[in-house]
Amino acid sequence: MYRMGKLEKEINKNIKVDERSNVQINGWSPNNVRRLIITKDFGVIQYHRTGGKYKKLIEVVDLKKEYQEDVLLIQSNKYKKSILSVLTSGRICSMVEEIYFVVEGYHSGLLEVDMNLGVLGKDKKSIENRFVRLFIVGLLPNNSLLAKDIVNKSMDGGDLLYNYTKGSILKKVTFHENDWWRGTYLRDKYYSFDKEVLEEHFKKIIEYKEKELKEKELIEIEKKKLDDLISSKLPIIEKMLYKVDNIQFLLGNLFKDSTVINKAEWAMYGKKDFVEEVLKKVLKDKWVSQNYRGIAIEKLEAIVKVKNYIELVTGEQMYVQEGKKLSIKDSLLGVEGVIKDILAVYISVVYGVLAKYLIRNTLKYSKYYWEKLGISSLSYTMSHAEFVNKYFSIEDSGYLFRNVGIQLVDVASYRLTEVDKILDGLAKVTKE
Repeated sequence: MYRMGKLEKEINKNIKVDERSNVQINGWSPNNVRRLIITKDFGVIQYHRTGGKYKKLIEVVDLKKEYQEDVLLIQSNKYKKSILSVLTSGRICSMVEEIYFVVEGYHSGLLEVDMNLGVLGKDKKSIENRFVRLFIVGLLPNNSLLAKDIVNKSMDGGDLLYNYTKGSILKKVTFHENDWWRGTYLRDKYYSFDKEVLEEHFKKIIEYKEKELKEKELIEIEKKKLDDLISSKLPIIEKMLYKVDNIQFLLGNLFKDSTVINKAEWAMYGKKDFVEEVLKKVLKDKWVSQNYRGIAIEKLEAIVKVKNYIELVTGEQMYVQEGKKLSIKDSLLGVEGVIKDILAVYISVVYGVLAKYLIRNTLKYSKYYWEKLGISSLSYTMSHAEFVNKYFSIEDSGYLFRNVGIQLVDVASYRLTEVDKILDGLAKVTKE
């Protein structure tokens, strides 16, 4: 137990401690001990704050000689008390947060006695009552724990060395797992350092950790909202993408299956290259006005596969240009808008192909061609007619549609199944 005596001397800073005397001690407190790390050769004591008797935050105590003496004691069956009693001898180091043993070269008999936590308290609850910030007593495999960069990472109050070593821990006993940073048991009646230094220190840690906790809670709330948004929007986007792909495929089949005359007169307007050119023209203004350029597509690729469509409508891959990127949430809503616009173009293209089929360079036989399609009823919206007029060079497609009996409806009353009717009807006349 020679090591324990030397460590106690460092912790006590040569001060005689007796809380029963009611004599206040200045510039020192057992509550300033933050971490205790025991290796075969060294004892590392990390304090919460400097000041008074504390010149450095970390003190490394050479225990090589004392270790050999303790080994002799264990071999003669005289080593009976854990080195952890250094935390309870004559006073309680109530604010210690972490205790580690580095087992490399550590005598197994010594380690067995040293890991006897009974010197800290009779059971877990009593240990937690005595050591109100204690998070862990753990075993580590080697001296990597003492690497300066590892310790430095966790120097700030409110952080744990455990956060940087948990992957290496061989064995552990944990105590205040979720709220270790809340615990304070200051005794300024005996130690002025508690009131003058430590009280404010721990108060700031609690404020910082509570703020951090609230921020994490807000992040979790926002994450939940985003997850809910993705869950609600993704099926809609995927459904629209499927519809776009389906229309594109069926329009391609119309051209492939059509006679040479039909290709020249109407089926050519459903070809992929024609539709893509129309898409670029239609969406160019929306891309700028609706801030689609800010879509962070790289953040969405794991969520929804729309990169090819985005590249298509931007033409020049505008989305990769430098500039402020939208959040994942706004990017997802932006993608929904883009795909909705693309689908609207494809639907309007179908009406354009229908118009080209019906008119055949003259309005005279449009009813005759309409009857060949075998469509019992069909509707269109004003936006479909305006699109066809502009991009298919038809003077008044609305009149053409009404002339053959197609009904004008508002957007709210329109159904996507109308497109299927048109494509099915056109598929019947590709060879005629």
